[in-house]
Amino acid sequence: MVLKEIISTEKTYVESLQVAINFYLKPMLQDAKAGTKPFLNSRDVTKLFGTLEMIASVNTGLLTELQNSMKRYPTVNIFGDVYLKMSNQLKVYSNYINSFDDATEVLKRLMTNKDFPIYVKELQQRSNSTLDLASLLIQPVQRLPRYQLLIQELIKCTEKDHVDYVNLNKALEVVKELNKYVNERKRVSDNKAKITELQKKITQMPIVLDQPHRVFVQQGELNGFSQTIPRRRNSEVFLFNDLMIRARTITKDEKWEYEEHLTLAGLDIQKLPGSGSFVVKKKDAEWTFFTNVAKDLEAWFVQLKSSIDAWEIHEMCASESERADKKNDGVQILSATYGVLSDARQCVDVTDVLKQWVQKQGGKRLNLDRGTKSNMAGFTDPTKKHTVGGLGISLSSFKKPKKELTVVWKDSHGSQPFHRTWDDDDIVEIVDGGK
Repeated sequence: MVLKEIISTEKTYVESLQVAINFYLKPMLQDAKAGTKPFLNSRDVTKLFGTLEMIASVNTGLLTELQNSMKRYPTVNIFGDVYLKMSNQLKVYSNYINSFDDATEVLKRLMTNKDFPIYVKELQQRSNSTLDLASLLIQPVQRLPRYQLLIQELIKCTEKDHVDYVNLNKALEVVKELNKYVNERKRVSDNKAKITELQKKITQMPIVLDQPHRVFVQQGELNGFSQTIPRRRNSEVFLFNDLMIRARTITKDEKWEYEEHLTLAGLDIQKLPGSGSFVVKKKDAEWTFFTNVAKDLEAWFVQLKSSIDAWEIHEMCASESERADKKNDGVQILSATYGVLSDARQCVDVTDVLKQWVQKQGGKRLNLDRGTKSNMAGFTDPTKKHTVGGLGISLSSFKKPKKELTVVWKDSHGSQPFHRTWDDDDIVEIVDGGK
């Protein structure tokens, strides 16, 4: 039965996480802090285990939910909603997977110390587990794809008219999206790590490579010349989404010396017919590259052309965004409601009314004087719109309702909206740059 396999494997997995925490993480941290093991320090132990404790907490909750569902089976035969409910919490895997390569490097380094393998072997013997530390640490990396396979198997065993069939398919899509999310976060993390590495490996670099918008695209050796380097020679070329860099190889262990760079903005690229070469140029610079392999030439040309076009689109979108930001300078009313806020029947939307008030007052502020708002231009009294039982008796005839004005707005000084509620006779004052 697939359900039993799902719960059984989840139980085994959670137990393995607990072994990693109780028999490795906690003793190693304790020994590192006490200084009883010279080869250990708290920083390495923290890097080694990352967010494993958070993952264990999430999966313990998932296991409990699955077990509770099984207790209700077959009276209540629904399991898909468990994964739907837990999907956001499972995003905690992203940070662990992103830092797993660093954790692996820490483990490799520690294993080079002759005392560390003996130490972790002793910890494994105490745990009575057949899995060593490396096997325990890699399990969370393998877990999310496993969920996708298990849910797919469960769907195969579920009739299409079954009450849980729709939920299981929704759960499958959620888990697929979760895997995509984690993989994308990993890709972005790896790319940023590559840029940080290049910043260290390219000497004499006059620019800061690590920028929020920058993405590494590719690198490779090309033969060429430019105004700065008039004689043809080989250079390592690094292509990013917004610039390209030429560097001279100075050591065999991948270290280079900066030569020159070009930004992609305004850059043009052309093939030179019959010469096995292409040229990239702008007003103040021109680089020519050659290659003896037509496939390599085409690959570089296509990638460069694509990157130049993509950056041009990015610049256009950025300009549009800047124009929109300027247009949206000042107070922007996002929503506004006036009336008895506890009773939707006695409320009215006054968003457009307040927008008109802001416009009349210069766009940078909203001021409403003290007094009942329903007496002001554009406002109406929503408590007079409703009657009891169609008898023409106003709801407000029984008691004087408390009317309020609630507003959500943004200004030019931040991306987060503000929200405030005023009593009916309060002075309302909203100023660009202030709450």
